[in-house]
Amino acid sequence: MKTAALGQVFLMLALGSCTSSMKAANGPHSSDDGASVEATSNDLMSDVSPHDAKEPLDSETSDSMRPDLAGGPTDGGTVDSAPSDAAGVSTDGGTIDSASSDAPGGATDGGTSDSPPAEVGGTAPEGGTPDAPGPSADAAGAEAGAGGTGGAGADAGLSDAASGAPDAAGDGPAHVPPPATGYVEMKLYDGDPPNLLRNAPAEQVSSNGSITNVSVPTIRRYPMDESKSTGAAFVVFPGGGYTGLDFETHATALAKRLGPLGFAVFGLKYRVGGGSSNVERDALLDANRAIRLVRSHAAEWGIAENRIGVISYSAGSDLDMRLVAGGSDPGKPTATDPVERKSSRPDFVASMCTWAHGGTTSPYKFTADTPPVYLCHAQDDTTAPIAVANQIDQQLQTLHILEHLEVYPTGGHSAFHVGDPNAPGRNWPDKYLPWLRTNNLIP
Repeated sequence: MKTAALGQVFLMLALGSCTSSMKAANGPHSSDDGASVEATSNDLMSDVSPHDAKEPLDSETSDSMRPDLAGGPTDGGTVDSAPSDAAGVSTDGGTIDSASSDAPGGATDGGTSDSPPAEVGGTAPEGGTPDAPGPSADAAGAEAGAGGTGGAGADAGLSDAASGAPDAAGDGPAHVPPPATGYVEMKLYDGDPPNLLRNAPAEQVSSNGSITNVSVPTIRRYPMDESKSTGAAFVVFPGGGYTGLDFETHATALAKRLGPLGFAVFGLKYRVGGGSSNVERDALLDANRAIRLVRSHAAEWGIAENRIGVISYSAGSDLDMRLVAGGSDPGKPTATDPVERKSSRPDFVASMCTWAHGGTTSPYKFTADTPPVYLCHAQDDTTAPIAVANQIDQQLQTLHILEHLEVYPTGGHSAFHVGDPNAPGRNWPDKYLPWLRTNNLIP
């Protein structure tokens, strides 16, 4: 009996030892499984988090992806993107938007985006605020801010030209909506313009919005209805005999007329008056740069690079005729400035009351590369005799360039002011736009 009892005791002790060994063996295995699950979970989190970070909300895109946005994300903030050397303040105390000094993400030529051109908000003088609809609901609205072009030191708040920063995904420049009201303004050049006249008199603006003594050229971007966007843009060359620029009558009035129809409108403030030692030379440089600059921003501004035209008046028409008569170029592929790599040739031009310094013969030498030209002229224009327009039309026909001459019997040199209810040719865009569409130049 005692022997059997002792045997049972030894048997129980042996079984207990075996059980403890099994537990010890299983413990680390269970712990390894737990660590493996945790590692898998962490890997999944690390995959998701960066992906989310690449797709910010609209408000995040407006504020962080567009550093130049001064206002709110979708409720009427300031327009994003502008020249890279932002001076920090506008001509009237407004804040300068930051910008990029590169072609818009290298939209067509692989250029790399640097930082974006600064745009300055401005309100048209004498209450000339374009009454175009605001930006679409999903775009950050851009209220342009107060103030127009200043007098002395008018360029102090402007920054140098540039292009847009890449969007959040890094596959192109972020969209930059037009201003909701007024305009935004940027310099044409990075740093000083070529042939800068450092002792130029102060730029001046008259009570009717006419500007003179422009030594630092700029471009103004006006409101447009993006919901109707055609992808086409017009750069307006105002007239003024190279002594001034009739900005309100020509550029601002056209923006009011064409912006609500889905056309992007820009006003070129080229060098005139005492702002240059050779205004015709420098104005042509500025015209070339303006077309390149708009083309370099095409992707971020919602413009097709092959639908950028010019609308001009009087001396502005002399400027655009010189531009298309061999004064432009296809771009400079090796230029360090990505804007200069773009073509400066407009895709079409509309020239109102073309002025050739009062002469009666065309001084222009057109080529087979001249783009389509639409001319408007009044027979009783004594400032710019219609003989010049007639001869231009004949020159273009000889070269088989697409052209059209629209003649009005009366109206003089002011016949085609779209904002003037007394101008006989004020509705010329109603004929010009169908002509562009008929010839497949715009959609």
